[in-house]
Amino acid sequence: MDAMIRDLKDGHLLDAFDLPPVDATASPGPQYLDRGNTSLGFDGRLLWIYEYTPEHNSDMLGTKTNEHCGYEVYDAMHGGAHVRSLSVATGDWARMTKSCRTRALLPTADGGAIAFVVGNERRAEVVKFDGPP
Repeated sequence: MDAMIRDLKDGHLLDAFDLPPVDATASPGPQYLDRGNTSLGFDGRLLWIYEYTPEHNSDMLGTKTNEHCGYEVYDAMHGGAHVRSLSVATGDWARMTKSCRTRALLPTADGGAIAFVVGNERRAEVVKFDGPP
């Protein structure tokens, strides 16, 4: 199983499901989880994964890796069905993730998320979402 939902009180398994394969042409998504700043949130129905990796040089290959960000949302109530990614972002979320400006997306206890967004060298914003963006 790719995803397991457990009771916080005693840890027993409430549900489990396989996540569907991700279309790598739409958004890099979860297959890059080991490369950068990755966070995971769950609101009781939707499971989301956000990943930000800054531009960096590879110690092993001696090559430069460009900045990257990815976001995937899965519906736990429908067997982990893929709901959306950054390629379909709209509104404020699209603005905040353009050019990988969102450096971190942190889950909150109420099922929402807090985004840390960089504007430029002198400006940043913190945005609270009431659910997965």
